[in-house]
Amino acid sequence: APGSCLYIRPVLLECGQVIGSFEPTECLMAAFCAPSGSYFGPGGIRPIRMMLNETDVRAAPGGVGWCKHAGNYAPTFLPVKAARAKGCSQVLFTTAGFVGECAAMNV
Repeated sequence: APGSCLYIRPVLLECGQVIGSFEPTECLMAAFCAPSGSYFGPGGIRPIRMMLNETDVRAAPGGVGWCKHAGNYAPTFLPVKAARAKGCSQVLFTTAGFVGECAAMNV
């Protein structure tokens, strides 16, 4: 339908016979697909209010911030809650004065 889109999320799972802290021996890749409405909602692209966060870390250096990892979202829950209480819809995280990421989107 006009204005709709397809959400695609690839997932990579380790599925070897041994559980441990080492390189995976076997992996399964799957892609979840779901029809969705317009990504930007009614009215298309609109500006949003963002709260600047210079204290919390969205993705630690040397961590897995470079990939879509479920654990990357947990550090954003409290800062986003605080931002929403102030009328903002997103948080812009900075590290040492450099723009990093938003809570739920890349910048």
